[in-house]
Amino acid sequence: MNPKYTFLLALLSYCAGLAMYIIPEQSTLFYIMGIFLYINVFTMFHPITFHYGGMRPLQIGLSSVVIMHLLTGKIELFIVALALLVSLIFIEREDVYLLNESSHTLKDSLGLTIKRFIAAVFMPFSVTYVVLIFRPYEEITAMLIVLLYFSALFVASKWFNSIVSFGVFMLIQILLFVYVIELYFSWNSEQITLFFVAILLFLFIGYARKGLLNYANNNKSR
Repeated sequence: MNPKYTFLLALLSYCAGLAMYIIPEQSTLFYIMGIFLYINVFTMFHPITFHYGGMRPLQIGLSSVVIMHLLTGKIELFIVALALLVSLIFIEREDVYLLNESSHTLKDSLGLTIKRFIAAVFMPFSVTYVVLIFRPYEEITAMLIVLLYFSALFVASKWFNSIVSFGVFMLIQILLFVYVIELYFSWNSEQITLFFVAILLFLFIGYARKGLLNYANNNKSR
């Protein structure tokens, strides 16, 4: 990509990070979902653009937000912003090339398939109870759970090599998170709808990214 466009993307990412300080507090949950969709789209670009046009400027913007929330005494939002920043730092360590590779040529073993199925079942409960163990402020519990869940989804998106695995995983997550929401959250219909739409888009981007890149590579090899 042209360096000029990478710079423009970096500026956009920095502004996206700073936006967390500007948006209303009640919209922070939707902001977190949007940020994870944003960085997932960046995985479709070259790794250099992913790191320097997306992740690093976003992290710098969020670092500023963390400091401003701390200085203004907004401890709840400080914790959320800090958790989001730490999550993005760990996510950036993921091998972007590996996210885009397909293992169609290597048959997944039965054991690996079973492990992924078990992980898919326990993922919604794991992220929920990990947050609840620390007993955070009640106002930010749902934000932290969603944040941790989308971080886990980012790693899990590398599992999809077929529409079947994508569909099964998606169905499991929706069914189990409906139960989690009923049990622990007091969400209205708008929050529930946007949450599941965000999950669908997030996973679809991961599946489509891998499919598009493999299609391009297959055409090059002809």
